[in-house]
Amino acid sequence: INKIFNNSIKRNYNGVNLVGNSQDNTIELNNITENNVNGIYLEKSRFNKILSNNVSDDGRYGITFNDNSVFNEIKSNNISYVNIGVESREQRNIFRENIVTENVKGMLFTARPDDAYVSKNIVCFNEKGDMISDLNPDEHAGYENTCDVVDRFNDHLTEKAGCYLRCPTIFLHGIMGSELYNRDDHLWFNAEK
Repeated sequence: INKIFNNSIKRNYNGVNLVGNSQDNTIELNNITENNVNGIYLEKSRFNKILSNNVSDDGRYGITFNDNSVFNEIKSNNISYVNIGVESREQRNIFRENIVTENVKGMLFTARPDDAYVSKNIVCFNEKGDMISDLNPDEHAGYENTCDVVDRFNDHLTEKAGCYLRCPTIFLHGIMGSELYNRDDHLWFNAEK
């Protein structure tokens, strides 16, 4: 049981590696940037918590789950400026309240989603798709996610493929909102909380 907390992790091959039956670790409140391949990489790792990290400008992936990395909680992370924000090749992980923006691809699911919980993530403004699944749309579903461009991804309670909520029309440096207006010759932005 380890905790990686409040660090700046940059310019490595992978920012954080959890491999070889690594369990019950917490990776929290770190700035993980400019790493060659992955910001955070999990392989054969279970019951870990990845919470409130800033993962950006990494070479290929923000966060990757591979080879029996299951029962992990991924919550409240900001992931941007990578090729693929989150790639999950595994099932039975929890993805909640993450912000995945301005990547080539947002979230990519390549394994059967048995019991995967994908909820209340904001996955917007990704160049080649926000929520992408290599499976049939009926096999992968989430709950109350926000996204625009999907490929075989479907939230519950939607009548057709896509997320429950649409991306906001305005995005300014990581702040999302719905109104931009001019008052007294000043530009005002009404941010959503």
